[in-house]
Amino acid sequence: AAIQRLLYFSVVENQTGISAAAQLLDQVTGGEPLPILLELMRGDNFDIRSAAMQILKWLTATASQALVNLLGQWDWSVNDEVAAELRRLGDEAVQILLKLLDDEDWVRRRGAAWALGAIADRAAVPGLVKALDDPDSLVRREVATALQQIQDVSTITHLQTALLDQDWGVRKAAAEALTRLGPSAVPGLLRIVSDER
Repeated sequence: AAIQRLLYFSVVENQTGISAAAQLLDQVTGGEPLPILLELMRGDNFDIRSAAMQILKWLTATASQALVNLLGQWDWSVNDEVAAELRRLGDEAVQILLKLLDDEDWVRRRGAAWALGAIADRAAVPGLVKALDDPDSLVRREVATALQQIQDVSTITHLQTALLDQDWGVRKAAAEALTRLGPSAVPGLLRIVSDER
C-alpha cells in the first residue's frame, strides 16, 4: 500500500517524479523492483498500473535483463505490456533471449520463445529453428508459434519436419505457421501428406 501511494503521488500526480519514484523503488526493494512492479501491473487501479509501466520503461538500463527474468514467472496477465517493452528494446533483448533458449529451466526457454515471437525479429530465426528440437514439447510448441509470427520462408523445411513431431500441439503450431507462409509452403506440405499415405 505504501508503494502504491508512492507511485500515485510521484507519477500520477506529478509526471516529473518518474525518475525519483524509480530510484526510490529501486532502493526500497534492494535493487529488485521488478517483482513489485509486476504485481502493481496486475492490479485493478489503472493509474497505478500505468505508473508501474512508466517506471519499468524508465529503468531501460536494466529492463532487458529484468524482462528476461520475468519470463520465468510466465504470467499471462502482463504479456502484452512485456511484449511491447521487449519490442522497444529491440536487438538488445533479442540477443539475451536467444541465449535464454539454452537455459536449463524449460519455463524460461518457453518464455524466451514467446518473447522472440512477440518481437518478431528475423535475427531470431536460427536460434528458434534450433529450438524446434527442444526436449520439452511445450517449448517446441511456443517455438513453432514464434516462427509463425516471424513469417520467414527460410523456416519452411524446419516447420515441415515439425509436422511429424510426436506432440499434437507442436504439429498444430507448425501447420499454422506454414499456413501463414502461403503458397511457398504448399509443395512440402503435399509431400508430407503423400508420405503419410
